[in-house]
Amino acid sequence: FFVSLVANLTNMVAAALRIRHTVRFEEDPAIETGSFFMAFGCMLSWILLIQYFEHESRYYVLILTLRKGLPRVLRFVVGVVPLFIGYAFFGVAYFSDDSEFFKDLDHACVTLFALLNGDVVSDIFADLHDADPLVSRLYIYTFVALFIYAVLNVFVAIVEDAFLLPKHFPSAKKTTTTNPKAAPKILLTKCLMKHHHDPTQKFFACVVKILALHRRCSKPPKPATRTILALK
Repeated sequence: FFVSLVANLTNMVAAALRIRHTVRFEEDPAIETGSFFMAFGCMLSWILLIQYFEHESRYYVLILTLRKGLPRVLRFVVGVVPLFIGYAFFGVAYFSDDSEFFKDLDHACVTLFALLNGDVVSDIFADLHDADPLVSRLYIYTFVALFIYAVLNVFVAIVEDAFLLPKHFPSAKKTTTTNPKAAPKILLTKCLMKHHHDPTQKFFACVVKILALHRRCSKPPKPATRTILALK
C-alpha cells in the first residue's frame, strides 16, 4: 500500500510539472525536479508488479528472502559500518595529499566500496605505493582480508540462509495430512526448519525422530472390532 501510494503521488507530481512546463513554453527550473519524479514514479510502478507474484512462491523468492533476511542483514551492516568508516578516515588522513582516490571522505568511501567488490585493486595498489610502500600495502592487505574474505562471505551466508528457508520450506508449518506415508517427510521438514542453524544437531535430531516414527508405524495394527447390531 505504501509503495503504491508513493508511486501514484510521484506520478501525479511529475505530470503536473510536465504540464506546467508545456503550458509556459519557456525554460523552467522545475523541469529537472519533474524528471526526477517521473523517473522515480516509473520505477515504483514497475516494482509494484511484484505483488502479483505473491501467490506463486516460485516467482516470489526474492521478496521472501528479503523479508526473512533483511533484518539480520541490517543488524550485520550496522556492526560493520564503524570498521568501514574507520578505514575511510585513515585513508583520507594519511593518503589525501598523494592520491586522488582518498582526497576526501566521499572519494575514500567510493574507493573502498569499489575495492570491496574487487574493482581497481591493482590501480589502488599502484597509486598508494608512492605515498608509503609499507603502510599502503598493510592498509590494502588488511582491508581486503577483513572485508572480502570475512565480511562479504558472512553477508552472503546470511542472504543464502534466508533464501534457502522459504525456497525449500514455504509452507511446512501449515502442512497437515492424514497419510501415514507422508508423516516422515513432514516430520523431517519441521525438524530441518527447527534446527537449520546447527548442522550437527539438525542431523542427529532428525535421525532420532525419523527412527522413532518408523518404529511406531512398523508395528502391526490392532485387529478391528466389529459391532453387530441386533435388530429387533
